[in-house]
Amino acid sequence: MPQSENKKWHWQLKNSIKTGEQLAKYINLTDKEKRDIKKVTETYKMSITPYYASLMDKNDSNCPLRRMVIPNIAELDSPPAIPDPNKEKSFEKATGLRQEFKEKCTILLTLMCPNYCRHCFRKYWVGRVNSVLTNRQIDEVVKKINSNKNIEEVCISGGDPLILSNDRIDYVLTKLKKIKHVDVVRLYTRTLVFLPQRITDNLIKVLKKYPTLYICTHFNHPKELTKESIAACRKIADNGIPIFNQSVLLKGVNDNSKTMKDLLWGLVKNKVKPLYLQHCIKTMGNDYLVTKIDVGQKIIKDLYCHMSVLGIPLYDVILYSGKVLMMPDYVKKDKNGRRFFTNLLEEKFYIDKLE
Repeated sequence: MPQSENKKWHWQLKNSIKTGEQLAKYINLTDKEKRDIKKVTETYKMSITPYYASLMDKNDSNCPLRRMVIPNIAELDSPPAIPDPNKEKSFEKATGLRQEFKEKCTILLTLMCPNYCRHCFRKYWVGRVNSVLTNRQIDEVVKKINSNKNIEEVCISGGDPLILSNDRIDYVLTKLKKIKHVDVVRLYTRTLVFLPQRITDNLIKVLKKYPTLYICTHFNHPKELTKESIAACRKIADNGIPIFNQSVLLKGVNDNSKTMKDLLWGLVKNKVKPLYLQHCIKTMGNDYLVTKIDVGQKIIKDLYCHMSVLGIPLYDVILYSGKVLMMPDYVKKDKNGRRFFTNLLEEKFYIDKLE
C-alpha cells in the first residue's frame, strides 16, 4: 500500500473538527451557532472529520448531514443522562465485554470514533472516555468468551473499532478465530461513511483472513453515498466480505419515504444489504431527532409498495435487553371481530378463509 494511502485517514483523524471556529472554515455559521456549539460541547463533545464536513451544505442550517453531527442547543433541554442509558453495564462480563443474549456477546474495543453522532446512545462516553482495550484486556475478554460454549456470535463495536491499527484489529480477530464455538464475527463501523480513506488495501488483507466476518455499517442519508464511500463499500464487497447496513430514523434527516428509498436502493446498488431501520431512542438530549413510531411504520409500508424487497430493512427499536421489531401490523378486525388484511391494492382478505 502506498504510504500516502495510510496518511490520508490518519490525517483526517488528526485534523478532526472539535470547535465551532474550526467548523466555520468549512460551512457558514452564525455567531449564535458558534456560541451554541461551545455551550453544548461542554457536556457532549463534537468531532467531525474534514471529509464529512466537506459534504455539508455550507449555507443551509437544516442540511441533514449538519443535523446529524453538529451540536444543537436542544441537546441541553434535558438533563445529562447517567453514562449507562441502556443499562449496558449490567451485562458487563469483563472490561469491554457485554453479553445480553445467551448466544451472542459484544466487545467494545474502543470508545473513540471519527465523528460523534448527536443521536448516539453511547454519547456520554464517546469523546469523554478515550479508552482502547489493551492486549491484556483483550486476552481476558477472549478467555471469557472461550469459557462460554453457548456463544456463537461475537460483535465488535465501540466507538468505532476501525480507527485502530491493522495490527490491533488482526490481533482481536486472530484470537476469536481460534475459538471453535464462535461461528460468526460482526464488526460495526461508520468509517465507510465518515472516514472512507480508512478502507485501505492493507486493511482488506487483514479482514479477508477471516471467512466468517461480516461488516455492519451505518448510512443514514443519500448524501453520504459519495464516490469515496461507494469505493470503500465496493472494495470490501468485491473481496468477498458481506456488508450490512443499519440506519437510524431521524427527524429532519431521513423521516420520509423518498429519502429512505433513495438511500436504501443506493446501498443495494453498491452491494450493501439494508438490515435494520432503527427507531431513534430518547437518550442524552436527542429528543429533537426522535420521530413517532407511526412515521417509521408508514415508511416501511411505502417501501413495500415502491421498491424491491432487497432494499427493505426491518424496523426495530433497541431496548437495553435487545431489539424489538416495530414492523407495520397489517392485520385488522371488522365490526364482527373477524380478522382481515389488505394488500397493496387495498383488497380485503379474511384470514379465516386462508387458514
